[in-house]
Amino acid sequence: MARTLHYSSKSLLDVQFTADLKGYDAFQVDKVLDDVIDDLKYYEKYYDDSKNYIRQLETEVQELKEEKKRYELEIGALKNRLQGIKTSQNLNDSNIDLIRRISKLEDALYKKGVDPTTIK
Repeated sequence: MARTLHYSSKSLLDVQFTADLKGYDAFQVDKVLDDVIDDLKYYEKYYDDSKNYIRQLETEVQELKEEKKRYELEIGALKNRLQGIKTSQNLNDSNIDLIRRISKLEDALYKKGVDPTTIK
């Protein structure tokens, strides 16, 4: 909306009309009024566009607040699930080595056609 306005409040106050026998020159007055109406239409459109944009932003803000609330609830639930896990469960190299060995054994069973999840 980069448009040059015809008048500012100060420039409109500074408008001088030339006198005619019957008063002011009607063509000059009409020209100024046409320009003022044009500026007013521009402001009205700008105002309406701004209101719509603000409404859109308010909707987005509300949606983001609801999304944030859902994430906070999800984080709380995950924190509750993780509370039972202790950090001192000695997840060291030997545990990782055991997991690797189990994985290799499962792979060998799958290659032989045995599903390790069905073994009791």
